[in-house]
Amino acid sequence: MNKNLKSNTGITVISLVITIIVMLILARITITMLTGDNGMLQMSRKAGDESQVGEDIERIKASYSTLTMRKLKLADGRRTYKITAEELQEQIISDLNSSTETTVEVTGGELVISKNVQSSTSTSTEPTETTPTTESSPSAETSGGELTVKMTHKLKNGNESVNTFTVSAEGDVTQVTG
Repeated sequence: MNKNLKSNTGITVISLVITIIVMLILARITITMLTGDNGMLQMSRKAGDESQVGEDIERIKASYSTLTMRKLKLADGRRTYKITAEELQEQIISDLNSSTETTVEVTGGELVISKNVQSSTSTSTEPTETTPTTESSPSAETSGGELTVKMTHKLKNGNESVNTFTVSAEGDVTQVTG
């Protein structure tokens, strides 16, 4: 009976060692998947950075559109108006959510924007009346310049994220890679 007990104990110790080795291998694979160059943490940071860039681009485009619409209203029939770096910076800052810790710096001269006045006719239900209407849509006919927007975000971990963009007179926003 004593022999039988020893053989069962040996198998239990061997299975315990094999189980521990398998668990260590699985733990190593899991740690590598999390922290490696293409690991989940790295991919998560990259996705967060790309999301922030997308938010910044949309924020700049919205501020540019708001400023353009305001300038169109104030243009009083003039075909050309300008957006300065200071005006765009003020508009972006006013559009920012006050809970975010973001600083904005806009540099460059000004954007010169020419509006295209297109004449079109719209007909009413009666065939004898034609009412001409004028539609204006902003487009950059002249060489309009370029502004540079630098947005610095304070992150929760104490680090800073800095994104730099260029804005053209047409309203195109592109990220400057550095």
